[in-house]
Amino acid sequence: MVQYLAAVFDHTAALAVKTVTSHESAARCCDELATLLSEVLKRSSKLFRLQLPPESRKGAQTELRRRLLERSEHWKAEAYKRGRLAERARVRSERIVTSDDHAGGLQKTQTPAPSPASRILIAAMERRGLTAPALARKVQKLQRPGQTKPKVDRTTVYRILNGQTKKPNPAILKALMETLQLDEAEALAVRRELGRTAPAPTCAQDLPRKK
Repeated sequence: MVQYLAAVFDHTAALAVKTVTSHESAARCCDELATLLSEVLKRSSKLFRLQLPPESRKGAQTELRRRLLERSEHWKAEAYKRGRLAERARVRSERIVTSDDHAGGLQKTQTPAPSPASRILIAAMERRGLTAPALARKVQKLQRPGQTKPKVDRTTVYRILNGQTKKPNPAILKALMETLQLDEAEALAVRRELGRTAPAPTCAQDLPRKK
């Protein structure tokens, strides 16, 4: 029973941490984790009285408290880590540069405040240590036998990240999300903002062929 309650706490805490998008939301998440810890311990005490013999109750409660305190500190650290990554992604997105092939160089572009989808994508790049050129190369490798590589380069990625491309090609957007391994909530938020009316392909194999 102790193991089950600890697993429930872990699952709920992990969902809470996924909502973190800034330092402020990380602090709120830690407050929620403290409340969750208190509630689980309070309810478990009643549960132990109903399910366990008297001689086992105190030991179970002590063990559960020890486990949950340890896991609570772990998830708080994860929340602040995710908050730091999101803040770095926000700053980085404001300094994104786009390629200017005609000028033969890079032209710096001051971008407006990043959108939620941009923050999610850039934070995912940070977590996986990817730059825009590296991400573009990975997306280009997503192909089936006999199919040409998707038409995506670092400029394509930059334009999506800084909001210049409002509704990117669904196949390319899908490939980006698969490469970055977005979780369900992140992928849904990105699709809502950047997805087109038509449904996106169901897998990277549906990337468009070269005409």
